Amino acid sequence: MIVPMKKVHLVTLDYEKEKSLIKLRKAGVVHLEKSFGTSENLDRLEVSRAEVGQILSYLDADKKIEPKELKGYEIISLKNKILELGRKKAELEDNRDSLVKEISRIGIWGEFDPADIEILRSKGIDIRLYRLSRDEYKALSSDFESFTVKETKSVILVAIVSLDGEFPENLEEFALPQFGIIELKDNLRENGEVYQSVLKELKDLSSYRHIVEEDLDRLNHEIEFEQFKTGMGVDDSLVYLTGYIPVDREGELKELAAAEQWALSLSEPAEDDPVPTQVKNSKVVSFIQPVFDMLGTIPGYQEYDISSWFLLFFSIFYAMIIGDAGYGLVFMGLAVMLNLKMKKINPIVGLLYLISSTTIIWGIITGTWFGSEALASWGPLKSMTIPQIASFPQVFGRADITEDTTQYLIKMICFIMGTVHISIAHLKNFFKQLPSLSAITQLAWLSMVLGLYFLVMQLVLGVEELPDFAFYMIIGGLIGVFVFSEQKKGVNFFVGIAKGLAGAITTFLDSIGAFSDIISYIRLFAVGLASVAISVSFNQMAAPLMEGPAIIGGVLILLAGHTLNLAMGLLSVVVHGVRLNMLEFSGHLGMEWTGIKYEPFKARD
Repeated sequence: MIVPMKKVHLVTLDYEKEKSLIKLRKAGVVHLEKSFGTSENLDRLEVSRAEVGQILSYLDADKKIEPKELKGYEIISLKNKILELGRKKAELEDNRDSLVKEISRIGIWGEFDPADIEILRSKGIDIRLYRLSRDEYKALSSDFESFTVKETKSVILVAIVSLDGEFPENLEEFALPQFGIIELKDNLRENGEVYQSVLKELKDLSSYRHIVEEDLDRLNHEIEFEQFKTGMGVDDSLVYLTGYIPVDREGELKELAAAEQWALSLSEPAEDDPVPTQVKNSKVVSFIQPVFDMLGTIPGYQEYDISSWFLLFFSIFYAMIIGDAGYGLVFMGLAVMLNLKMKKINPIVGLLYLISSTTIIWGIITGTWFGSEALASWGPLKSMTIPQIASFPQVFGRADITEDTTQYLIKMICFIMGTVHISIAHLKNFFKQLPSLSAITQLAWLSMVLGLYFLVMQLVLGVEELPDFAFYMIIGGLIGVFVFSEQKKGVNFFVGIAKGLAGAITTFLDSIGAFSDIISYIRLFAVGLASVAISVSFNQMAAPLMEGPAIIGGVLILLAGHTLNLAMGLLSVVVHGVRLNMLEFSGHLGMEWTGIKYEPFKARD
């Protein structure tokens, strides 16, 4: 659930603002509104943070490097040394790029020493180099003494010799390099050797990375404090700040305010306040939190916490997309290994247990075990399979159960699931909007969604006739949206109808969107079917090799094929399984995921 918040207004004396912030940070319960000022100390801290951030960028983040410790007075010397090496590394990289560019520029001319040309010039024999197109070469006047150095398909390299200093004015001279190509390559080699030694030094110093990270963490903490201190509102000798606190923690703040003699006001947040979101759920429902963290999504304070619904349907979607009990057992084994290593069930391990279980269940009832028909036909496994949705219906030898009939039923299950999923969204909106008349809009949408289900069945699955009641549910739902969507407090009923009719085009397009949203759930069938087909294909490729010495090749094909299939399945879960919750379901809920994470102003751990 989303924890209710109270808006905090706190006032204290100007000369006590630093002390008050320290006390408030120690309490660690108030999420402060961002209102930053400026100061010389803040500027100094920002410069230090930028420097430390640059130092970190030079160090290797490999966790395998054994960390080392330093005494406090040695840390400054360490930072200066890393900065010096980092700057040297950047200079060497720039120099390397310049050398490579120059070698590439003059390489076509072959090996020559520019100093020889300078010697000839000093004796009155001027030589200049030109890269000419064929047309330019043909147009070159015979008055100039020239010879061809090299000729390619696109250019002709020409050297022109002059004793009187006269050269063609309409041609661009090739700039002589400072060094010859041999010397440039020597310089490049030396540059590389020095560069590698610098990298080695930085690699060795990376064992102190944790010290620099701690320094950066300290600076971030000091900057945050300074920002809030300089950003406090001022009114004569008083300063004030605004923030938010969970209702179950307000007692702590009241006690602190009384002890410190602060003026404190707690109120309900306004609708347009930037209220942070704190989500608290049961241990099981919290299993879905790693998915939200991966996506970086937070519901707005006025929105829903859909964690429980997301977890329920995500587990089902995951099972249908992966679709194989054998793969489910692989994930279950991984969950057990992580559990033993961590010695506890954290949200990641818990989620892995849950989705492994649902995958195993779906694989059992569809008779899918590593895409093997032989395993599907084995008595004990076959007895647990539901023939009507089996991946290998042929093992049952029944005329009434074919691939067409099983696929038809699974498609129907997908559409039913999509209809239920979307219907839940409108029911949640209905109860939230009560007792407003606009709540009836959600029932109208619910009617439309249920009617559209039958239309989907007719158009996609070929059901012969659309029931009359389905047509009336769709039309009645549309009319209901027109009538009640704009019925708001203080708005005349008939004015609301007029406003609803004014948005008729948008409503009609949204109804088409609802139709396509239901169809969208067929992706569960399609991706699951593709996963089984890929498994079967790799099994068939490996089958001829499973005898004699060739068995090694067969095993490698099976391992590589099923690993690839698993990886593609996991990607499909992100693309499709998450999408159905984040777009289709959340879209009908009206969620925008614009939440601000609740991050109380508190001391470092």
